[in-house]
Amino acid sequence: MIVDLRSDVFTKPTPEMVRAMNEAVSKLGDDVYGEDPFINALQEKVAKLLGKEAALFVASGTMANQLAIAAQTKPRDEIILDSNSHIFQFEQGAHAVISGVQTRPIPFEDGLPSEKAIENALRFPDIHYPSSRLLCLEVTHALSGGTVPDYGRFKAICIKAHSLGLKIHLDGARIWNAVVASGRGIRDFTGFVDTVMFSFTKGLGAPVGAILAGPAEVIRYANYIRKGIGGGWHKAGILAAAAMYALDNHVERLKEDHARAQRLAEAISANQNLELIGRVDTNIVFFRPKKMDIVSYSDRLTEKGVLHEWRHFKNMIRLVVHNGISDEMIDYAISAMGSIS
Repeated sequence: MIVDLRSDVFTKPTPEMVRAMNEAVSKLGDDVYGEDPFINALQEKVAKLLGKEAALFVASGTMANQLAIAAQTKPRDEIILDSNSHIFQFEQGAHAVISGVQTRPIPFEDGLPSEKAIENALRFPDIHYPSSRLLCLEVTHALSGGTVPDYGRFKAICIKAHSLGLKIHLDGARIWNAVVASGRGIRDFTGFVDTVMFSFTKGLGAPVGAILAGPAEVIRYANYIRKGIGGGWHKAGILAAAAMYALDNHVERLKEDHARAQRLAEAISANQNLELIGRVDTNIVFFRPKKMDIVSYSDRLTEKGVLHEWRHFKNMIRLVVHNGISDEMIDYAISAMGSIS
């Protein structure tokens, strides 16, 4: 058996999603001209759901993050973020190329900075300094194990950042996992930020796409920048149809992924040869072997058909549960991990 727990991007469209895509083919329009009915409907729906003026369907979460930065900054500005954020770690420093901005990593704890850390990072006007412009947050926080932040702290941080004159962008690639795990509404998270993006290709299980939402003028400018970096897509309505299906049908099922991740976490905690790292709030589990080097353990786990990721995380192994993973697969993965000593 092959159990692919490398990432929740390793999903495949369900038969029902494929049917929705096929039904869209005869009605496609051109998105560069703003004439695709499926993309327009998706953008309008997401903007309304998130309480924003407008939204823009794009190719990937990285594109959405970079457009959010570019549309809210100017060259020589500085963005404040976590050194363990996706934007800082996994987006090639694209903000420097596309937007001409500098990053200011600050300490984050449990997925959030302290109010004092934001105050200390803020630049005062001076000829030597870049201008502090944008605070970037991440929910769920991937490198912390898909954790959901304390809501009181999240709200307080957003209020503080705005009081200091900062805009806020929320990398919400897995925001729907946070919604399901916390029991809160999506606007509880999006209502305190200026822009927010989420991915359709992770837990929601669509083949391609992410969406950026925010003020109409910011989204208009993001659309302009998207075209300049080659992101204008013509007959992409077939992908929007898949995204719409995912949004309508795959949110509530995320609790199944969370339950399966908890089963993995419990089995790891009960195994004297393994160490669970951090808490498991959603669909991501980090752990390490106690008695074996990580390369040897990883090789043996792979031989048993349990695919995982560790090279991006140094001395940790990551398992990510998604809609392609069944209870039977979780049973097999637990058995495989337990058989390695």
